[in-house]
Amino acid sequence: KKIGVLVLVVVSHYIDITLKISYVMYATEIALIVEEVLSIIENIGLMGVPIPSVISNAIDLLNKKINDVMKGE
Repeated sequence: KKIGVLVLVVVSHYIDITLKISYVMYATEIALIVEEVLSIIENIGLMGVPIPSVISNAIDLLNKKINDVMKGE
C-alpha cells in the first residue's frame, strides 16, 4: 500500500510537469492526508475514546458520499 501511495504521488507529479500546472500533486497529497486522518479518527472511536458528534456525523456523511460515488449513484 505504501509503495502504491508513493507511485500515485510520483505519477501526479509527472502529470503536473507534463501539463505545466502545480495542483494535481497537491490535491493528491491532500486527499491522502484526509484519508489517513479519517482512518485515525475512526480507529480512535473503535478504541472507545469519545468523539464529538459533529466529527462522527461528518465522517458518516463522507463515508456515505464515498459509497454513493463508488456505486455510481
